[in-house]
Amino acid sequence: MNAGGTNRAKILNDSVVLDLLSIMGHPKTDPILLTAICTFAYDVFECDEIMVDEARMSPYQRAIQNLNFMIPYLGFAMYPDLLQMTRRYHQIQNSVAKSQGDD
Repeated sequence: MNAGGTNRAKILNDSVVLDLLSIMGHPKTDPILLTAICTFAYDVFECDEIMVDEARMSPYQRAIQNLNFMIPYLGFAMYPDLLQMTRRYHQIQNSVAKSQGDD
């Protein structure tokens, strides 16, 4: 989103952006992916082209309108699942670190 100009316009006009934002409404999402998409959504809604034009904002707002499944991520309900999902990243990082240390 930092690209600006023509590149930003291409990104904002791509239907994949709406698909990505809709992931925020899925019942169970990988925490790393969810974090990245939330950050991306924030960047989208901070764009001047979107922020000042209600008509341009409307499709993005509709893509994230169902955030009911996000609420458990904000409290304790999804915490055990989040821990389980993030353990695999620690395992991958640890195995990469060990393999790099063997060189």
